[in-house]
Amino acid sequence: MAELAAHLVDGVLPDVPMRQWVLSMPWALRVHLASDPELCRAVATAFMSAVFASYRRRAAAQGLFSSPRTHPHPGAVNFVQRFGSSLALNVHFHALVLDGVYVTDGPAANRCSPVRRRSPTRRSRACSAMLVGASSASCARAASCARPVTSPLP
Repeated sequence: MAELAAHLVDGVLPDVPMRQWVLSMPWALRVHLASDPELCRAVATAFMSAVFASYRRRAAAQGLFSSPRTHPHPGAVNFVQRFGSSLALNVHFHALVLDGVYVTDGPAANRCSPVRRRSPTRRSRACSAMLVGASSASCARAASCARPVTSPLP
């Protein structure tokens, strides 16, 4: 694990501000996520799509990409963590996200531009989008599972 962290810091992550996002799931869904890699991938994709959409909206609101040749590119590294501190099954996602977007001005010029922080209303909208995307992916996949799963909680 220390080698992976060193590789990310030294060779992958740029020297720009980062923000951590965490997506935790309901207990009943964690069992499905743990046993179904396709479902886990679909939920992770929905999670990152919602986070990236939030950064793109804020970049657009700031006028960071007004010409047709300029495009915003958020960046992130996402990890699936399968256990909590008690070593109980607890599938959740940790993402290190650039706290801004790379803006491309044509084929070669890139710069990382910070975006403004979200207001509580906009934070709620981003969280809602994450929940809708993750719920859609998980409900469609979980409905196709052959065996019922009961919650480990009473």
